[in-house]
Amino acid sequence: MDGRPDADPGGPLLKKGTRTMSYPIDQLTALTKANFDLVLRLGDIARIGGQEMVQAGSKMTNGFAEDARAALLQATGKGGGTAPEAPGKVAAVLADLEQVRAHVLADTRTAVEDWQRAWQTAEGTSAGAMPGNAFADLFKPWLSYAPGGAKA
Repeated sequence: MDGRPDADPGGPLLKKGTRTMSYPIDQLTALTKANFDLVLRLGDIARIGGQEMVQAGSKMTNGFAEDARAALLQATGKGGGTAPEAPGKVAAVLADLEQVRAHVLADTRTAVEDWQRAWQTAEGTSAGAMPGNAFADLFKPWLSYAPGGAKA
């Protein structure tokens, strides 16, 4: 503060719409967080989808085992087992698998859209809060020493 009563204690760098000293690091941190969140969400989607597929496979296996047992009992004449219902069970399992696939695709689409919005916000393409390219700004001093100078 320069002693004037109307002076801004934060200085000109802290006004809305301007960059602060930590601008490139803030942007890189936001982008890293967006990437990390995407990886976590995709991992959860894969885990949940895998569990649902295992459950559907378990239903199919149990159904086929019951049908095979009933068919063997009928063939040997040792029991009055019911006739196998394999076509209906296969259709039900395929319907379950299709439902799992639809959920996985919808959740993946949502996760990627959220990730894209996070990148746009961090880069300032939609909000305009942080203009510029943090990667180019951060690495420009080092790139200037590369053969041919800075290309960012």
